[in-house]
Amino acid sequence: MTKFTHQHVSQENNTLSGQAATPSDTFDNVPGTFVYVQNADTLATRTITISAQTTPITGNESGAISLPDLTVVVPMAVGSETGKHMFSVPPAYQNLAGVVTMGYDDETDLVVGVARVDRQQL
Repeated sequence: MTKFTHQHVSQENNTLSGQAATPSDTFDNVPGTFVYVQNADTLATRTITISAQTTPITGNESGAISLPDLTVVVPMAVGSETGKHMFSVPPAYQNLAGVVTMGYDDETDLVVGVARVDRQQL
């Protein structure tokens, strides 16, 4: 398990990097955070799954409504160009400490990074 630290992104520092994915990775989900993923596999996409951390919402007529897991599909590589995807995670998918846990269908050839953009720097 890797707990990613935020790369701070600004106009002066706009290069993103990452680390090899492990079976279960985490990060602190603070405002302005996004996940950057690269897939070097030329034969298969990769799926990231993040479980909802909220309790089901109970409505008068609808009964309990549960939030589904968040799934993100990272495209496969084409030639020498890796498949890339960036996304942010809504607060309903972080635990009470503000931490998000990501799982993968296969972490082979997957590089993950977490970045944060400070609104004052835009």
